[in-house]
Amino acid sequence: AVSLFIRTDLDHYRANENKKKHIITQTDTFAIVKSKKEELIFQITSPSGAIVEYTTTGLKMGTVNSVWDDLWHQIGFQWNGDVGLLTAYIDGVAVPTELTKGAPFVGPLNIRETNSEFVIASSDAESANKSFAGQIDEVVIFSSTLSAEKWSKLSEIDSDINLNTLGMSDQNNDTKVWWRMGDSSEDTLASDA
Repeated sequence: AVSLFIRTDLDHYRANENKKKHIITQTDTFAIVKSKKEELIFQITSPSGAIVEYTTTGLKMGTVNSVWDDLWHQIGFQWNGDVGLLTAYIDGVAVPTELTKGAPFVGPLNIRETNSEFVIASSDAESANKSFAGQIDEVVIFSSTLSAEKWSKLSEIDSDINLNTLGMSDQNNDTKVWWRMGDSSEDTLASDA
């Protein structure tokens, strides 16, 4: 499972709203992208290298479910490789998606722990024009899928969320990485695009 918080810079967003913007990417594994149509695209790569995309519906600016509103929103997804099912989450709630590219596959998603393979707020270090404009916080890569209750708890950005409050632990290898993004922990990378 992958979870993070985003907050859009509305001035920059309005000037670039019809452009695709990468939020987080791990090379040859997954990406979360803002589409040109203001939806979220959850892109995963099968073990054979085929790209599969799932797209949300109903997130356009000005709609009730929009995440493009200068407020903090938790977004994420989890992959159930046993049945080939991606579930997307916004603010702790599962949201509908459409398969928009490729075909579902059965098997694991090979999310690696190597920091150098993650690119946050862009598709790669060279693509400033595809960069997400806003803030990103609390990027967590979990080792397994999460219950609906854990997704709900994880969406509470104002609370002191940690593995203990989620009923998880480092001893069980429940997370691969957790970047606090600006907190005073050792996990900090960067806080802004």
